[in-house]
Amino acid sequence: MAEPEVAEHERAFESGQYLIDKRRCDRELRLSLFYAEHSDFTFQHVYGDKECFHLGWRRLDSEYAMPSAGPGWNVHTIVQYDFRGQILFQHRCQDKWRFGGNRFNDSLANESFCFDLVQSLASKWSGVLWRNEQPTPNEQALIESIQGKQAVYRRVGYDERVLQFDGDRMIGEGAAECERCWHINQVDSDMVLTLSRVDRPTCHLRQRDPQTWTGQWLEYERMSIELVFLDA
Repeated sequence: MAEPEVAEHERAFESGQYLIDKRRCDRELRLSLFYAEHSDFTFQHVYGDKECFHLGWRRLDSEYAMPSAGPGWNVHTIVQYDFRGQILFQHRCQDKWRFGGNRFNDSLANESFCFDLVQSLASKWSGVLWRNEQPTPNEQALIESIQGKQAVYRRVGYDERVLQFDGDRMIGEGAAECERCWHINQVDSDMVLTLSRVDRPTCHLRQRDPQTWTGQWLEYERMSIELVFLDA
């Protein structure tokens, strides 16, 4: 690692904003990645992945530039400055943008504009990445071909049961906490059928043949999934 006394007497790197020429700094970046991949050891000596860059540059005796003005604080936001001492970034770390409402701070730049953007986005999108509010004609055709049908939901090596795909994108018969809703999205050239909880996806399935969709759980056991639609 870099000499401890060097890191001890230098200001820590700020989080989130770096401008790096990757063509010139490949060695430094690779060493920073090495420190991050061995965080069980590295983080005994420094705080956070941002300091992996600090160590990487110092260990290779490479120069870097940092604005003389350290970060400031404004209610819920870290304020970061450029080399002229002017505000460059406003890192809203304790009141992140959300549809449920934020605290207005008129001393931050562009605050009204940002609130307007969030309101505009909320009018167009539910905030759920996998929930398809405006399906394309191809997606809608697949949705209509699935709704009302039943399928055998097989958690390979665990269990299986029948799911009913209701017309409101909800699972009827066979629903459980991890299988409440269903969604269709086209990703590149593939159609993806997502089974989800109310607040997050459980699995993303791709079509293997006209009746069968396969994938795996995204968390917990991460078991393989087979979904086989039954003939009407």
